[in-house]
This record gives sequence, C-alpha cells and structure tokens, in this order.
Amino acid sequence: MQENETELYTLARKLSSFVTNHTNDILVEQYRLSRDLRFAEVTTMEQRADRVRVFYVRSATKAPSKVSHRRPLYARTRVVTVKEIVGPNGPKLVFSCSCGHFFLHMCACRHMYCILDRHPNDDDVFPEKCKSYEAKYHKDDNFRRNCDQRTHELEQAGGIVVNESLENMTLNPK
Repeated sequence: MQENETELYTLARKLSSFVTNHTNDILVEQYRLSRDLRFAEVTTMEQRADRVRVFYVRSATKAPSKVSHRRPLYARTRVVTVKEIVGPNGPKLVFSCSCGHFFLHMCACRHMYCILDRHPNDDDVFPEKCKSYEAKYHKDDNFRRNCDQRTHELEQAGGIVVNESLENMTLNPK
C-alpha cells in the first residue's frame, strides 16, 4: 500500500464510526478526488465587503478542450462560495458549491474539500446520514431537537457550516 492509500484507509475507518457506510464511501471518494483539483480566487471588492469569497475549482489533470466553437466551452468549472454568517456562538463560514452534490448526497463535495484545509468529518453531512440518527431519533427528544435544528441550519445555509471566521480561514495548500 502506498502512503496516500494508507491515509485514506485510516480516514475511512475513523469516519465509519460516525456515518453510514454508503456516506462513508462517498466522503472518502470525494476527499480523494479533491486532490486532483485546483482553485483560484475570483472575489470582487463588493463581495469582500459583503464578507464573501468566491473560488473557481477545476481539474488540474485535464487540459482545456480545444474546440472551434463560436462560443467558448468551459470544462466543468465549479464555483465554491464561502460566506461568513454571524450566529449566536460567533462567526461561521458556509461553504456552498454549484455542483449540487451537497443536496443530492447530503454531504460535502470534492470542490469544497479542494478549498478546505482539513479531512472530512461528521459535521460535513446531514444528521440523517449519521449512525446515531436511526438509533436515537425516535427515542430521545433532545437528540431529535438537535438533529432537526442542524438539518434546518444546513438547509438554510445551502452548504456545510464551519466554525471559523473569514479572517482565520485557512486554504488547502496546493
């Protein structure tokens, strides 16, 4: 086994105690695929004033296609938006992506992990994808209330929520 495979295996084992097997496979695969992506910040001054940062994410391994069309064709460039919101517990960052993976699979996508400087964790998924959800949701009222609140927060935000401020945000060094 190579060093990268060992790291992914360790990550998968750690995640498997929190999230369901299917979600675990998706998160590890998205994290692995994020290594082949590169990003560029394209934030305007108005967006900076609104506490927003915008990134274009695209493949680093595939060259842009050479096509002779009148309109330019873009090779799967995704837009990741990082917006700072202020909650009762201080500032938080919301990472949302144009690919739609977050709402389809209820977990973060590779484009978000390309920018984030950390491994996937159980905060990157909806509560329904956690192993404790099915066991405790209908039995524990406090747990149900916390799950519903977290689901509502993720739906309203439109992406994963990270407890960090925009000034302290660290980008993935590539």
